[in-house]
Amino acid sequence: MQLTAFAGTQHAIAHLLAGRGYDPNPHNIDEAVAHVMAASERIGKSGWAVKALERLAGNAAADVIMSERLRSRLADIEKGLV
Repeated sequence: MQLTAFAGTQHAIAHLLAGRGYDPNPHNIDEAVAHVMAASERIGKSGWAVKALERLAGNAAADVIMSERLRSRLADIEKGLV
């Protein structure tokens, strides 16, 4: 199924939110969200992708800076800015 193709990206975003990775920074979140949204739009699953990102953003154990950046990107998507 096409949705399983996003599992790796979701996993990577979860790692960024946990502060893992080589010098993770908020711009990594921007790039990951852009990738997920572009790919999900191509297969008509952007609503699913937003919901998956919202679940990740709601993780209380996540790095505060990274979580705030993800919530900011989600707000931009909702406003139609992305």
